[in-house]
Amino acid sequence: MKKQLKDYLHLYKKVPIAIYEDGCEPVGHYLEGIDWYNDKVIAERVNYDYENIKPILRPLCDVTKKEILEIGKILAPEEKPTKEALKDAVEMFKTFTFEDFESDVDFPKIIELLNYLRNIAIDCDGLIEAGLALNQTILNNENDKK
Repeated sequence: MKKQLKDYLHLYKKVPIAIYEDGCEPVGHYLEGIDWYNDKVIAERVNYDYENIKPILRPLCDVTKKEILEIGKILAPEEKPTKEALKDAVEMFKTFTFEDFESDVDFPKIIELLNYLRNIAIDCDGLIEAGLALNQTILNNENDKK
């Protein structure tokens, strides 16, 4: 099944977005919400179709040391987290099945982790790879070259 932005965008709160309209250059703004009744994205106090919006997210590998420390407070407050542990936690969630309920995984912590990552504009859902989101790191590098 092909990924659709409308299935994921509501999970990302106030992330930066690019708005594409009428063949013009994209305009940067922030996601303000979802108009569920009209099935539209709200930004700049206006409703946009999902096709006109791309969130600007960071890949998981771009998590900063400060963010890793915050993640550590969520997953294991008594231990020092690593990027590898973070990647493992996100991958575990992506492959979750109902059979996993029998294991000793702390799912509320995993949900809290994913909410935190999404709130800091980290792509936990493969939206960049699917072409549904822009990679903030690449955009920053392109802007630095100008």
